[in-house]
Amino acid sequence: MSQFFIGPGASKSGSTWLFGLLNQHTQLNVSKIKETKFFTYEHEKGKDYYLKKYFNEVKEAKYYVDFSPIYLIDTTVPKKIYETLGDEVKLVFIFRNPIDRLYSQYHMDKRFGFEKLDFLDAVFQPESERIALSLHNFKHRYGNNYLGESLYDEALKRYLEYFSMEKIHIIIFEELVNNPQNELRKIFKFLKIEDQTSSINLDINQGTSKVYTRNQPLIRWYMKYFSNITFIRKIVSHGRIKNYLRKLIGLKYQKNPDIVPKDRKRLQNYLINSITEFEKITGKDMIIWK
Repeated sequence: MSQFFIGPGASKSGSTWLFGLLNQHTQLNVSKIKETKFFTYEHEKGKDYYLKKYFNEVKEAKYYVDFSPIYLIDTTVPKKIYETLGDEVKLVFIFRNPIDRLYSQYHMDKRFGFEKLDFLDAVFQPESERIALSLHNFKHRYGNNYLGESLYDEALKRYLEYFSMEKIHIIIFEELVNNPQNELRKIFKFLKIEDQTSSINLDINQGTSKVYTRNQPLIRWYMKYFSNITFIRKIVSHGRIKNYLRKLIGLKYQKNPDIVPKDRKRLQNYLINSITEFEKITGKDMIIWK
């Protein structure tokens, strides 16, 4: 009987790339779409519905795999996972330098037209205003939460209320980028499945900053009303349709501008206690983030 392997994030930390790498392992049954968001929107429908809607039947698979970064910031999700799937779930978190992560998220929201404020104004926006903006943009309260998604210690503590540290594996984004084969071997060992590292193509789904030069209102409309509808997401991810849509929206790739040093310093001062607490929880020395 297959177990469950959940990847709660964090967003803008390489989860799409990692999802694509793991999708190549023959003993992992990854969800039909990345980011099912089941435990945010549909958990009350139960385990059988979850399996039928989001997974194909793969007899040799040892794990069902669901990577949904919203699970990191949605404070209700750990309990929902526990109540739906029990405590035998394996959890893999991928964490990136928290400042680089939130800076990337901010620019993504700017490109989609979901953020109008200047960088630090957006980051330190009052909570009530942020929630109102998120409800307007995404129909949920968890968006535009740049700082909240970078407080990794708080997210881990929420999960540790229901799952032991033995069920949790931590991946550091910078280490994954530097040596993906080594990090994949650690995951396979954690899951106690065959090491298929040598057969995995590493050159897939590597994230690049995107800018949309035309039809931004169309992008916002899709993201706001349709991005959480499974069958529509499957349609727009189809090869030919995907290529047509890229032409329609004028998709180009560009590098984010460098963060202003004084802004980085302010954020470092704000996040240092969170990073220190993260070190205590995980036993990892995160000097590369300080």
